[in-house]
Amino acid sequence: MTTKEIIDNFVGSVDVSKTYTIAELTKILKSSMKGSSKGANGEAIEKVKKPASAYNLFIRDFMLKEENKVIPPKDRMKAATALWKQQKEALSAA
Repeated sequence: MTTKEIIDNFVGSVDVSKTYTIAELTKILKSSMKGSSKGANGEAIEKVKKPASAYNLFIRDFMLKEENKVIPPKDRMKAATALWKQQKEALSAA
């Protein structure tokens, strides 16, 4: 989020006919910086999630496989990361 977007969001969130305390203005500014899910007029804004990385998709699929469910989660994660590393090295070597 750019500074201009933060300022625009902040200005849109402030009601100029109302008197605010410093604490209230700070709270509004912080919510503007976080990219809150409410627009200037209070309407909900749909947040766009960035797509999952190849690593995240691989780990999710590995962790959900039925044959891996008998392995404790900590060991499953170790195995998944080791397998990911092997596949990544194999691709870079090719």
